[in-house]
Amino acid sequence: MRGAATLPPRPTPGVAGRATRHPRRLLLICALLSALVHAALLVNWQDGGGRSGGASSRRAVPPSPEPAGISTVRLLDGPSAPAVAVAAVEAPAAATAPDPVPETAPIAAPDATPPALPAAPDAATEAGAIARAGRDDDGTGGNGDGDDHYLSRSQLDQPPAAQAEIALPFPDTAPLGRYRAVLTLFIDPSGQVQRVRTESDSLPPSLDDAARQAFLAARFTPGMKDGQPVRSRIRVEVLYSTELLPQRSASAGATGGGSAP
Repeated sequence: MRGAATLPPRPTPGVAGRATRHPRRLLLICALLSALVHAALLVNWQDGGGRSGGASSRRAVPPSPEPAGISTVRLLDGPSAPAVAVAAVEAPAAATAPDPVPETAPIAAPDATPPALPAAPDAATEAGAIARAGRDDDGTGGNGDGDDHYLSRSQLDQPPAAQAEIALPFPDTAPLGRYRAVLTLFIDPSGQVQRVRTESDSLPPSLDDAARQAFLAARFTPGMKDGQPVRSRIRVEVLYSTELLPQRSASAGATGGGSAP
């Protein structure tokens, strides 16, 4: 027994033993795990790049323009004020609207009875005055007293003055362009505008109605004559102008704020 040789202990079969017996399977598992990790990293990187690319594309899109209107009012001097308003810049056809009567008068000139020639323009002028009177009132159907009952600025000791700034609204339906017109305001002794008369057809209907309603709602300090408030009339010039202004995009503002350091 003393001379018997001792044998080394046999290794216990386990994970290490199985690994040594199947090295190819271990390499395959490691390769699959590495591929899954790289795929997850690639997906996350693509998602982040897509979002940043979308944000940059939104910032690069130019904002859509929106129309912005500007309106101003200017008081005209009575004697030196221009008698006729200039037609609209963007609507030159309106400048030819008030001229039908002078064009028809020369046609009747060759008639055999020259004294009858003024009758045609007088009738047309009277018809035009009636049509304008219906448009110049405050919407009640009558134009009240004539111009002679309202003193002009040159006849007053103190002209009427607006008690507050008159803001002319700009309707959304108004056409783009620049428009100018002269209006006459008829103001009673209490400072209330009784009617508004437009001296030409240079304003589109929507702008004409907006200006008319704004002045009818305004309050004035009445004109004075010999220390007493009297009926008075003044002429004002209104200017309308529209232009396209860039509109700030909400998405661009949001992305711009996020990219700030």
